[in-house]
Amino acid sequence: MRLRGLAAAAVTFFVSAQAVPAQGITDAEAMQYRDGLYQINVAIADSFPAAILLDVTAYNLVESETGVEVELPQPVLWLARPGRGVRFLGVDVTCERTYTIHFRDLEGEVEFRQLEGQVSCAEFESGKPKPWKRSIKPKIAQGDSTTSDLGDLGVEFELAKELPGRFEFSFDGSATANASDPNNHWKLAVYWRPRVILLGPRFGFRPTLALTENTTQDLSLHDASGSALLSLFVHPFDGIQPIFATVGLDAAFKLNRDGRDFDDPRLHLELQWGMVGLVGKGSRFLIDWHFWRTLEDLGDPRLDPDQSLSRSYVSLSLSLPLTEDKSFSIRYADGDIPPTFADARSVHVGLEVFFGGQKLLDLE
Repeated sequence: MRLRGLAAAAVTFFVSAQAVPAQGITDAEAMQYRDGLYQINVAIADSFPAAILLDVTAYNLVESETGVEVELPQPVLWLARPGRGVRFLGVDVTCERTYTIHFRDLEGEVEFRQLEGQVSCAEFESGKPKPWKRSIKPKIAQGDSTTSDLGDLGVEFELAKELPGRFEFSFDGSATANASDPNNHWKLAVYWRPRVILLGPRFGFRPTLALTENTTQDLSLHDASGSALLSLFVHPFDGIQPIFATVGLDAAFKLNRDGRDFDDPRLHLELQWGMVGLVGKGSRFLIDWHFWRTLEDLGDPRLDPDQSLSRSYVSLSLSLPLTEDKSFSIRYADGDIPPTFADARSVHVGLEVFFGGQKLLDLE
């Protein structure tokens, strides 16, 4: 009787184990690889031929919240799991987001795993290669420079990239049909910005050195300057953007108009503050204020002695989401901006359009 009971128990255990077989993607983990990129290991319960496992088109990696697809490199076989696992080397993901990976009709959640002795995710991802930032913004500007009842038709553009060694390159400009508009300029700049130095969980600072070349749209005035700046920030509450304060010396070591050169050493102060979710989810509000004070005891005679020694510029912008990838935007700007420091006022109304989680077009 005892032997018969043991046999029955053994048979019962065997049948229950086969009733619920393991299926699908049993494990998907992201581990630090190099250059701020990750290695994703995918373990599959069923066995597949190598040709199927190595077919990159059979896989799909998406950000879970937005559905944005992440590009995957060619997979390699996971030799420790023959026929049941692959690895993707050098995937551009971040531990701050959640991801789902699909293989044919199977799917699994990607889990970030940090091995003992590895740096934090934030420090590791800071070494990630930064892509070029590109934007083109057709616009209608209504303000002091208006040459028609509708406004000035024009375009704004920006091209920027973070470089090795904490450097950043940028080239941006604004141009309209009215070439004499003082708001229209081309700006070429190189910045050096070390990491933010934290003095607490919600307070820190960062120094900046910059070389900048400003020129007007009609190329009548060039302004080459060097800047030494110190930015302080306070982040009082979650959901509200930090308050930034930047102060420093902005010295225009070459001002040129009609073949005449001048110096224009300036004290530069900037305050910036904004909020997200101010009037609904996805809304953004930003105030940006600049102040320049020319230092009379330094440099050559002024380009225009009648101009005020103190200049300021303020910009207020509001963005309201219309759909998941479109937002209505309005921006008001008033004051003096380099290189001309001519007083100008303008209003920009437009439509921001996003594709793949990145803003590619901004119609103003």
